[in-house]
Amino acid sequence: MKQAGILIMRDEADVLEEYLDHITQWFDYIWVLDGSDNDLNLAITQKFPEIRQHRYDGEFLELKEFKFCDGYRRPILQLMKQDPEFWTKQWVGVLQPDEFWHSNPLDLINLCPGHSSSIMVKLVHFFLHTSQRENWRYDYSLGDRIEDKLKYYMWPGSAEMRLFRATDQAEY
Repeated sequence: MKQAGILIMRDEADVLEEYLDHITQWFDYIWVLDGSDNDLNLAITQKFPEIRQHRYDGEFLELKEFKFCDGYRRPILQLMKQDPEFWTKQWVGVLQPDEFWHSNPLDLINLCPGHSSSIMVKLVHFFLHTSQRENWRYDYSLGDRIEDKLKYYMWPGSAEMRLFRATDQAEY
């Protein structure tokens, strides 16, 4: 069983294809809200059949007064609730192109009690260190992958909700 995901992004074309290659092994329906000013992300998402919808933030009048943030997932969640195939999924993943999952989220879900409505996680953030400056540039056409270059990390800060149960009452 795979799950549905909500992905918000802005100008992520440099890592997006690698991210979608990675994340679609666990999420078979992904709804995208894109805050970019160009179609580079759209060209990439169209390569993936798992992308259910790719919408731009300008399509939602209620978002115009807010800066691009996590709350932008609300209108996409409302669209997901209208899709009958969405309701066949039990959980929704909160996805971001700069956060690579390194294990199957279903394993985490299976550890939770049946009454749980969400899963909070503390993320370990990997990053390119200044000592790797000569490696900061990468070229997908040459087979470079950003994930292979990430060797340094910082311990997580606050717990963040990354999975929640799909119900009529679900909000994000």
